[in-house]
Amino acid sequence: GDVTLTGVNIDDATIGVSDLAVTPSMLSPGATGTATASYTITQSDVDAGGLTNQATATGIDPENNDVSDLSDDNSNTEDDATVTSLDQNPSIAVIKTSDVASGAGVGDVITYTFDVTNTGDVTLTGVNIDDATIGVSDLAVTPSALSPGATGTATASYTITQSDVDAGG
Repeated sequence: GDVTLTGVNIDDATIGVSDLAVTPSMLSPGATGTATASYTITQSDVDAGGLTNQATATGIDPENNDVSDLSDDNSNTEDDATVTSLDQNPSIAVIKTSDVASGAGVGDVITYTFDVTNTGDVTLTGVNIDDATIGVSDLAVTPSALSPGATGTATASYTITQSDVDAGG
């Protein structure tokens, strides 16, 4: 603009900034002020693949009126939000164990336990088990949503057949 602004500050609700002072707080025409804020990335930010936010700069003109502008994502003059992309590294691990009595044979039941751990950095949802050998499809893991580092469990039963015994296991 063409007038000096005073009391210039920044508001950005997405990152929790309100009335962040700009230095210098008095800006003559063509002058630039700076403000810095820190934001701690949350799990929901990683799950979303990034953060989109926009700040508002507000100052007071010589007639005591507010003057404001929305932030731009670069040096253009369009009021467009800043997009900060975050890498997502989904990963999962499963451990399958069995519980069967010693000397089990045809008609006996094997109980399988599946421990599934989210080894990535993104929350996983709808986690389930498929195991064609024992006839399991879409077996739900509990809980069905696993945050990074969390483990869920599922169990399934399988009845030993004669062909299992003939095959040796």
